[in-house]
Amino acid sequence: MIRHNAKPQGFVLVAVIFLLVVLGGAGLVISQLTVRNSATGVQSLQATRAQWLVQAGLDAAILRVLSNEPCAAAATTHADFPGLTLTVTCGAEREYVTAGMTLQDIVATVESTGLTPASREYVWLRQTAVMEVVND
Repeated sequence: MIRHNAKPQGFVLVAVIFLLVVLGGAGLVISQLTVRNSATGVQSLQATRAQWLVQAGLDAAILRVLSNEPCAAAATTHADFPGLTLTVTCGAEREYVTAGMTLQDIVATVESTGLTPASREYVWLRQTAVMEVVND
């Protein structure tokens, strides 16, 4: 009877290749999740910045109305909010004849500058306020 004392060869190579494939796949999945989370974070940050800017625009317009200053339509950009444009418009005044009050419509709109709606970072937000001003 012939005895073979040969050890299995190539097992380590197969195990190393399998391990490299598994680790490579895991690295690919992790990198894709990181990119996706980063894009979501940028969009969330832009949306939050747009909310603060639209609220600031409404507050400024309300202050102008309460100070008896003209509330003219204006489109502005702000240094603290790069990439966003704020447009504030004041609608026509409507009077309550019996109540002695005037209603003032104020609309503030924020839109991303230089981006299209198809872009992930695009933000568009509009808020409307209706003020009741007591006639003197």
